[in-house]
Amino acid sequence: MLPAFPDLTTYDEAARYLLVRAGATLLEWLLRLDPSQVRFEGWLQSQLTLPGVKQRLCDGIARLADLERGGTPFAALVEIQTRPDVTMPGRLLLAGGLCSLLLKPTPLPGDRYELTAIVINLTGTGRSARRMVLGDTQWTLVPCEVDVEALEASALLEEIAAGKVPRELLALIPLMKRGAEDAIIARWLEVAGSDPDAGRRGDYSLALVFSEAVRCRDKWEIALKGFNMIESPLVREWKDAARIEGKIEGKIEGKIETKIDWLLRVVRGRYKGEAEPLSEGIRACRDPETLDRWLDVALAVEALAEFRKQTGL
Repeated sequence: MLPAFPDLTTYDEAARYLLVRAGATLLEWLLRLDPSQVRFEGWLQSQLTLPGVKQRLCDGIARLADLERGGTPFAALVEIQTRPDVTMPGRLLLAGGLCSLLLKPTPLPGDRYELTAIVINLTGTGRSARRMVLGDTQWTLVPCEVDVEALEASALLEEIAAGKVPRELLALIPLMKRGAEDAIIARWLEVAGSDPDAGRRGDYSLALVFSEAVRCRDKWEIALKGFNMIESPLVREWKDAARIEGKIEGKIEGKIETKIDWLLRVVRGRYKGEAEPLSEGIRACRDPETLDRWLDVALAVEALAEFRKQTGL
């Protein structure tokens, strides 16, 4: 059984994990575009370096192609927050500026990504858009902003069951309208349980984590007893950390193992059988920052040869 996770960053981390797992389907749903309009081409590096500073700009930067404009390359900045933050407009402007300065779709001089932004508010109502006008000048920021608590749980469950909506959204059902009602939970068990992949069912069970944010954990915990699944690597990391309770060396080791497991799943999914020779080198790495960098590379590059070149594996 999952431990309690009162730290707000835990919800953001879980949502980012689901975003990476879902990829194209979730981004298309968030932007209200279909595959004929936009193409997801992978994840860009979200840890960018300025002189003396290296930090994650935002929760993710998706590389997109606008198919209605001949494949124009876009960088979509994705931010996930448990509660709306009044500083979000400034954070997006800063992240967008750095992205424009430091990321390029090709090595050609002057080549830059077009920018867009997606803000996901797990609770509350966000107000991230800004239009600042003075005379004939205008500075405008209009992200795609989704307030999860405003979504209707029953309607979304049926869309998931019909294959119209990415199934990773099952984990967010407790945050939505009527997300703690018995009928909703019963329907959730039917839809989630119909997936033959026990690992994916483990991802859906992150619903228990999000139920804590809206104080309905008890109902979801009872409902999920006996739910057949394989524990997600993210949950395993949290449980390992909880078991060792402050033993720093053990905590770091547990995080490293989880990072390795996550990286291997991404690499194997992307490069198929060709990825097996990389397993030994990945498992031998004990540096968390290196593993994070390798994961960013694996999400960003399509060719195995380029992955090897950028990681040295």
